[in-house]
Amino acid sequence: MSAQLRSISATAASLDSALVAYKRRGQTCDLPLAFDTVAKALEPTSAALNDVYKHIRDSTPVANKSPDSRATEKLEHRAQRLCNIFERVFPETSLPNDQARIECYRAAAGRGGRVELLMKEILEGVLVIAKESIIFEERVKALQAFLTEMEHLPRSLEEEPGNTFNNFGPGPQAVHMGEGAMNMNTGSGYMCAGDMYVEEKKGSKKD
Repeated sequence: MSAQLRSISATAASLDSALVAYKRRGQTCDLPLAFDTVAKALEPTSAALNDVYKHIRDSTPVANKSPDSRATEKLEHRAQRLCNIFERVFPETSLPNDQARIECYRAAAGRGGRVELLMKEILEGVLVIAKESIIFEERVKALQAFLTEMEHLPRSLEEEPGNTFNNFGPGPQAVHMGEGAMNMNTGSGYMCAGDMYVEEKKGSKKD
């Protein structure tokens, strides 16, 4: 099996697993609209990928123009990320409430991991490789319709604001957001810190 076929198969499997997780949501789950809209697109997208897979597998090397392996690898990565989000938001062990689900979603999504954005990128990628394969026109139209929906969905997560530090005076401003010590010396004298490294004098000989 070629690398492209492996990636296409893995992408379809991740979308199927995401749908399995979504079906555990329960009737009272109140999450952003994007989850429901993305879930509707999972099965049709997986079916289209299976069509592409069969076309590439069954075509002769001369007639078959396989998609770029980098494109299929990106699809696989995004689908796996989407699947991970769905499995964390809809785990086998039920979460206590919708707020807990949102916190799990925020933690799993990180930057650029909103479900509607990932699904949009997946649909765009599938449509590109579908052009190089013969799949049903109805499937392509359905994927294009889902893509339009993703583009008009409200954001499922708001970006968290970063830290801003302003200093309007003449003196220094020290900001330390990490771990460990921060040492400052704003005068003309020496500053010694216990964790400093003292370089060996040039010209000294080692035993």
